[in-house]
This record gives sequence, C-alpha cells and structure tokens, in this order.
Amino acid sequence: MAAWFRFKSKNEQKDNFYRHGRVALSFCKEGIALAHCLYEKGGIPDLQFCEFYPYDQHTKGNEAAWLARIIQSRELNGVACSWVLLPEDYKFLMLEAPDVPVGKTNTAVRWQLKEVIDFPLEDALIDTCLMPEFGHLNRQMLHTVVAQESRLAPHKKNLQAAGTTLTAIDITELALHNLSNLFSGGGDSIVVVWLSPDCSLLTVSYNKNLYFSRRFSIEITSLSDEYCLKYCKGDEVPEAFGTLVLTIEQSLEYFESQMIQPMPRSVVMTPLSFRSTRLKGYLNEKLAQEVILADLNTVLKTQQELTLEVQAQCIPVLGGLLRMDEVSYVAAD
Repeated sequence: MAAWFRFKSKNEQKDNFYRHGRVALSFCKEGIALAHCLYEKGGIPDLQFCEFYPYDQHTKGNEAAWLARIIQSRELNGVACSWVLLPEDYKFLMLEAPDVPVGKTNTAVRWQLKEVIDFPLEDALIDTCLMPEFGHLNRQMLHTVVAQESRLAPHKKNLQAAGTTLTAIDITELALHNLSNLFSGGGDSIVVVWLSPDCSLLTVSYNKNLYFSRRFSIEITSLSDEYCLKYCKGDEVPEAFGTLVLTIEQSLEYFESQMIQPMPRSVVMTPLSFRSTRLKGYLNEKLAQEVILADLNTVLKTQQELTLEVQAQCIPVLGGLLRMDEVSYVAAD
C-alpha cells in the first residue's frame, strides 16, 4: 500500500516550518480542537492560539466547508498541519521487531497484527518505531501504530478540501510524551496522565524516549471538588480516586521491575476542566511521587491565556505542536 502523503523537499519544508509554523488539529466527538504555533530556531515554541470549536446542527454533512471557514478566518491556508489522532482512532502496541531488512519492518509487522485488529489487513495503516532497549530482553521491541484507513479517509478528505496542508499524522501517546519534556527537560523519568471521558491515557518517558503507555477508563466527573463536596462525607473519597492511584502504581511497578528503569519522581496530571484540589491532595498522600496539576500557561509561551477548559479539550493538539521534527506520519510500506 502506498504512503498517504507526498512531501516537499526537506529544505522547503524547513523554511516553511520556521516562517509559518504548524497547525495541529484533532477531530473529537463534540467538535474540533485546533491550535497554531510559531517556532524560533532553537527556541521555545510560541503558541499563537488554541481553541475548541463545537459541532452544531449546521455542521453535520458540511464539515469540510465549516473547517475551511475556520482555517480562512485564522489565515492558516497552506500552513503545515499535523492531524493528531485520538485513542479511539488507532491501536498502539508493543511488538517484537522482526528480523528483516531496513524498510521492510512495516510489511513484516502486518502479519503479527492479524489477530489484534477487527478489520481487513488490506485496510490497515501501519507505522513503527524502535523502542530503546530495556530490561533483560535479548530482542528489539517496536512501538507500533495501526489504524483503519477507511475510517480515517473521510477526515483526511475534509482536511484537504478545507485547504489545509497535511504533512503529518500524530498520535496522543506521543503528544503526551512531548508535554513531558516541559516538566522533566527530557532527563528524569516522568509520568503524564491525561484524563478523558472516553479513554484516559498514562505515559512514562525517560531520557527523551517514550517507554510505556497505558489506556484506562475512569469516571472523571467524580474527581472534581464539587462532586466530593456533594456526595462524599468527611474523609470519604470517590471510588475513582482509588482506581487512579492503582492504575498509576501498577504502571510504575511494571516500568521499574520489568523494564528495569528508574522510578519517576513526578506525576503530571494534564489540566482538567474543573477544580480538583482534593484529588491532588489524595494522590500526594498515596503516591511516592510529587503530583503536579499542570497549567500550561506556566510552561508555554502563549499569546492568549488558556482557560482550564480549553486546555482540557485540546491537550492532544497542544502536545502535537511540541514535536520539533519536520515530518512524522502513519503509513504502510
């Protein structure tokens, strides 16, 4: 299967990247998350804007025209665009690297995926990345992304019709990994937890590499101070508090004992759309790590004040803007 994208020359891409920056976009259940960033060579990304555009009764069936109006209103036609997939759009797996020549990995991996996908292999888009060595394994492992092309194709068609210049497809795990560098400098091992109503994610990064990710479900509305005040008596806490602690502890135990990596010192909770001071106190009490409730206004150079609601809605696109390589994509050999 041919790759989805045709790229400009690297020099042309690089010049455009530093002149016009990058747009990142995600198609969510309730709307579209969109952000634009400019970059200085060797400098800090400068976030120009970040917004969540909710769907309405006029949007259905007119997604391309609606998106085109947004792109035009922001004067972003022709700017390089990264499409950040959400967890429900793909599977993210750790597989043993096949013993094949360079350039043939994706084709070889395809046959390992036959038992873990529920659609035809011919409809599979696959990308792989070598993982850093870990533990006592005598074999190389791969991060592997697999998505269904026919499911993604309508969104891709809308992006092209809207006048975007699609140069990359990214995934949420790597977006969270990018965010981790804001808090660790890429050195210490660090946990990032993203809580979402549909599928929550935890990643563990170390020495600028993504080592581990875990998906889980949790009732996030019960994590708010308002919920605790209304439904919990005295020192009681919602069941979701304990679920989150157990999820983090199990993930860290695997990272330390099976992957043989240093225990993280910090757990970064990405912004929530509600106050959660009681949750932070509970996590700090139960976990050995420092717990940080992130506010990206404090770690990003930005031209607008980001509300907690916008941050919570747009974490994948904000993380997608923080990768500094010019091209990444999900494609098959």
